[in-house]
Amino acid sequence: MNIFLVVWNFLCGLWAPLLCLLDKGADFAGKGFSWLLVAIMGLFPSVDLNRQDFKQIPDSIAFAPWYAISAFFRDQRATAEVKRVKENLGGFARGVNHAYDDYGRLLENNIEWDRKDCPTPFPVPDRPEEEDPLITRADGTVVKARYEDYKQDLIARQAAGLKTMVITPLPRHFVSDGIDPRTPEGEAMVVETIKFIFNDLKPYIGAVQISNEIGVPNFQRPLTNEEGVRFLAVQLKALHPIKGNIPVGYNTAGPQFDINSKMKPYLKYVDFYGMDIYLGCHIGLGSVNFIMGMYVFDIITMLMWGYLGKPIIVTEFGYLSAGVPKTQAEKDAMLRDRYGYESEAAMIAAAKADPEAFLVRMAADPETESMANFIRRFNEADLSRVSGFLTSLECVTHLYCELPADYVIPGFPHTPQGEANFYKDILPRFAKHQYVLGTFIYNWKDSTSCYLCGQHDCPSETGWGLVDWEGNPKPALAAVREAYGKIK
Repeated sequence: MNIFLVVWNFLCGLWAPLLCLLDKGADFAGKGFSWLLVAIMGLFPSVDLNRQDFKQIPDSIAFAPWYAISAFFRDQRATAEVKRVKENLGGFARGVNHAYDDYGRLLENNIEWDRKDCPTPFPVPDRPEEEDPLITRADGTVVKARYEDYKQDLIARQAAGLKTMVITPLPRHFVSDGIDPRTPEGEAMVVETIKFIFNDLKPYIGAVQISNEIGVPNFQRPLTNEEGVRFLAVQLKALHPIKGNIPVGYNTAGPQFDINSKMKPYLKYVDFYGMDIYLGCHIGLGSVNFIMGMYVFDIITMLMWGYLGKPIIVTEFGYLSAGVPKTQAEKDAMLRDRYGYESEAAMIAAAKADPEAFLVRMAADPETESMANFIRRFNEADLSRVSGFLTSLECVTHLYCELPADYVIPGFPHTPQGEANFYKDILPRFAKHQYVLGTFIYNWKDSTSCYLCGQHDCPSETGWGLVDWEGNPKPALAAVREAYGKIK
């Protein structure tokens, strides 16, 4: 089999120049086809082109087929860029997300990297210091106390032998500080802030990811896709001349062609593409998933290598250890007992008639207040969209605290042992691709509540951990320790 792959890669390398020309033609045709699809979709009143799931459709249809088919005819060997970035990482990055104060347990489980969000550093004018405590450094620089704590945590992690991928602040974090990236003045302040963060933390950084999952409303707001891409681009460009050997990249939630197609002109500033992928948890592929199972991960990985041609780090992936679909009777009972509606139609009608009153009523009950805040946050620009949002996949998993029926990979049930078996399979599966330079498991620890909707019984964001919320090892931890121990 290895000999076959060597020969196949050699043959693929021979026709690479022609493939490059075909890619250019496919990209040109894809752009035109995408514009045509947007125009056609705009003719249907039921299609809200502002909804994120609809935004992804035209570019996915336009670009994905060619790169999915041609992925099997591309040279899969590591390029000089792949080898350079891997060397700068110090080998394959064996990581997790969000170990927080529990990071001391990582190395004993063959985990050498953590991925950690960085707060904005500078004080906000006119904000009371008791609300946002400040620290004055010896050189006179004034920074937020939580930013200084973040820096000291990086120093402690490095002293313990760990490496950290730093995630820079989200657009809304800048906006809350009075910095609007959509204005020339705000964009300039974003650039200066990111340069300060990088230079200040540089001795303790293993890699940098610019923001997180631009293209996903929760992380992108209040920016549009175009504004989000520019937000990424100006920061990547600003760090390019000063980053040295520290790899800098960005990530998307899945292939997200609506973002990645717009990022292509800026790939010269990118060292790695961060691929976030949650097949069987946040994404269900129906019959494709049942027919191909885990091999879908390989196809998507090869697809993104072919489309972007950049080294890949799987910055987020995981498998829930709990979560099943609810029956219609269970859903009806939840609508009645938790939300006070006799049917889904009655709830939607109330939201459509007066979305503000609907949200106020939901927020008045402590049990559903967090869910009301979740719905408002995702529709704050236009509350008239609330009724439509209630039936979207982005909402229903939280509304009913369930996973849809096809959100599972055959042979890997959403149980603690199913989670462990998933990691036994997926980690060597990713590592066999020479251009995949690291994996960051989501997550180190279970959560007591869903960080999106706030509900304790919502499986969507609570059962990801290698350890439970009290820190006790789950079967997945042993599986990861063994699999990571074999990857170099």
